[in-house]
Amino acid sequence: MQVLGTLFGIVNGGTRFIWGILADKFGYKFLFLGLLIAELVIASTFYISVRNTGTYLTENFLIAISLSGTFTMVTPAFNKIFGMKLGAKMYGITGIAIGVSSFLGPIIIKLVVKKNTDYLIAYLCGAGVILINICLMINFKDEPHEKIKGLEAIDDIEYEETDQKES
Repeated sequence: MQVLGTLFGIVNGGTRFIWGILADKFGYKFLFLGLLIAELVIASTFYISVRNTGTYLTENFLIAISLSGTFTMVTPAFNKIFGMKLGAKMYGITGIAIGVSSFLGPIIIKLVVKKNTDYLIAYLCGAGVILINICLMINFKDEPHEKIKGLEAIDDIEYEETDQKES
């Protein structure tokens, strides 16, 4: 498991620059949608992959690449949707959510698995969430909503006031 974790980290960190290059070339929306589809396939087949060492390692490799791409795409997506200043705050909130979900995920899975005595339901729940994200991404408009543009303007005013106080 230590070797798998080390390789996972190397692949995750080592492929981020590739995702950045691809995002510059094709745009984040197209790539993010592709990542979600790949994650749906992985979540739907991961339960089966544990039966064979080769498929298990391959799926973990694909998960690491997918995770790398997801973290690479989230920042420009937030900046485009919410603006630079509000986007950075949203990314921070996402970081908190990742920590909370890392804590609550095993607890929820334990409750689900205890009732069904099978991890398949956990993978299918994950696939369902990814499917919802795919539907949202397909209907996603590249332009920020008017209310978000207003929030960004308020955010700019707050920063200007802070800059004036510091001067």
